[in-house]
Amino acid sequence: MDWRSTITLKKQRIVVCILRTSGTNCDRETKRAFEEGGVQAEVSRSTRATNKDLDKYHALAFPGGF
Repeated sequence: MDWRSTITLKKQRIVVCILRTSGTNCDRETKRAFEEGGVQAEVSRSTRATNKDLDKYHALAFPGGF
C-alpha cells in the first residue's frame, strides 16, 4: 500500500495575530509580509487581547520596537 493513499490533509486557511503595543512599530509591514505569503493576518492591540480572543489564531507575531 502506498503511504500517500492513507494520508488525508485538510487544507485550512492560516490566521496570524500581530500583537501591537506601545513602543512597537512595523505592524503594517509585518501584516503585508504575511498576506503576501498567503496567510491571513490581523493586527490587534495587546491590551484588548484575551486568551479567548487568541484561541482563534494559529500563530502570534510580535513586531519590532524601539
